[in-house]
Amino acid sequence: MRLTFFVLCFAACGLAAGSAAAQDDTEADPDLPVAAEDSAAEDSAAEDSAAEDEPPPEASASDDPDAADDEVPVRVETEAEAETEEEGTAEVTAEEADEPDGDADEADAEPEPEQPTIARRELPDYDGRDEPGASAGEVMLWFPRILFFPVHLIFEYLIRQPLGWLLTTAERENWTALLIDFFTFEERRAGLVPTAFFDFGFQPSVGLFFWHNAPGVAEGNFFRVSAAFGGIDWLRGTISDRIRTSEETEIGLTVDALHRPDFIYQGIGYDTQQAQRSRYRRDYVEGRLDFRFMPWRESEVRFRAGVIWNQFSNDGYNYAGNDPSLGEATSVQGWYDTPPGFEGYTAYRQRLDVVIDTREPRPAPGHGVRVEGYTGLGFDLENPVDRRWIQYGGAVGGFLDVGANRIFGLYGIVRFADPLGSAPVPFLEQVNLGGDPMVMSGFLQNQLVDRSAAVAVLEYRYPIWVWLDGSLHFSVGNVFEEHLSNFDMERLRMSFGFGLRSIGDRDQSFNLLLAFGSEPFDMGAQITSVRLVVGSQQGF
Repeated sequence: MRLTFFVLCFAACGLAAGSAAAQDDTEADPDLPVAAEDSAAEDSAAEDSAAEDEPPPEASASDDPDAADDEVPVRVETEAEAETEEEGTAEVTAEEADEPDGDADEADAEPEPEQPTIARRELPDYDGRDEPGASAGEVMLWFPRILFFPVHLIFEYLIRQPLGWLLTTAERENWTALLIDFFTFEERRAGLVPTAFFDFGFQPSVGLFFWHNAPGVAEGNFFRVSAAFGGIDWLRGTISDRIRTSEETEIGLTVDALHRPDFIYQGIGYDTQQAQRSRYRRDYVEGRLDFRFMPWRESEVRFRAGVIWNQFSNDGYNYAGNDPSLGEATSVQGWYDTPPGFEGYTAYRQRLDVVIDTREPRPAPGHGVRVEGYTGLGFDLENPVDRRWIQYGGAVGGFLDVGANRIFGLYGIVRFADPLGSAPVPFLEQVNLGGDPMVMSGFLQNQLVDRSAAVAVLEYRYPIWVWLDGSLHFSVGNVFEEHLSNFDMERLRMSFGFGLRSIGDRDQSFNLLLAFGSEPFDMGAQITSVRLVVGSQQGF
């Protein structure tokens, strides 16, 4: 009765007084709630009042005098005596509880409850259907696991687990916040961080990256400055300023300058060989205007226009290699002729990219379809009639998310470059393969050059950390003459590898890549190119 009354009182108080009631219950005697004591007192008072109001019963005499002698008089116990008796009983019980266990009577001990002997009932098969087997995504995961198992051992135990331990420790010890606070200022809207980049086959470089975000300007202003140093003859500087006029629209201005002695050239065509690789110097200064429109999901429209000044020299070199200079390769070795446009030129260039991508931004599932196309026009400002060209191409791909942003992607790419005047297209304006983290990534930048290209790529991407993705990729493709005129399956090259790449910031990203490239299939398909990339890569 006391418990029922307590529950009713608690429900009547409402949610606002719930915490106070709980606190009062904790401080009161657990064996005698305060509300129950008040209830008992009220009941006792009501009984006493009823007893006083009721008239005493009339005494009845028996006709038999002996019966009166046999009747035992009844003594009415008062309320004070009842309370005294209860207190005495409670004290005796407390004293008995304080006595040692050895004094208790073992015969009075309650027997332990027996364990149930009925076995647990199996879960019934309610739908009557067989258990579902492995899903298509789970089956597909075995293909990259088997194909890249040797690579997986290296990647898992020499790279991913040590890196995962480092990242986990950094997060647990709050290193990330300490580093961010050290390298940033103005409430993390600006910062200055050191950078380093190593691409095996080129000279390494170190530098600084500065950024400043001003959210109060339009929908956001993003100012970027990057400087890199790889020796007295390896210098690069880039300044970029972007303004977001709306959530979908962004315009920007970029100025980029470079001076390097270690660019590679090994001829033009599908069958060029790494054994005939040479080095040349390049200096350029470029200024361009960028426009970006992002109307739906990952779809976008990009347009850029600008002027670039190029100057080349055939006495290039690389500290870590034995490659001859381009001058020696052409005049002494006679491997090939000097590439078109090597005399230098100043060109106006513009390009339009249209991308339709049904995928949603992360963390949404990454399955969907991507279709993209581009076209570009350029001409030499000193000879605009004879030296002008057009570039165009596109790609179609499909992506399947098998769960937790583990994505398979398969896509094909074609690219073309055609002259519009009498002069040939400069070699750097032709189709170039190499230097990309996914497409024929086993080859160095501009290692494969010709008038067209066709590539098929199979990739598998999976998350490693909140800001880091891993990838396995396999590509087949090559460069060919105009409009793929000499295309043949036997002339394709193979490229495969794995890597790590940071996500979330397109201006500066961390890359770790190990990839391999082969000779064409009709030349034996031997692995002749190895590419190792570690460091921070500029994306603007």
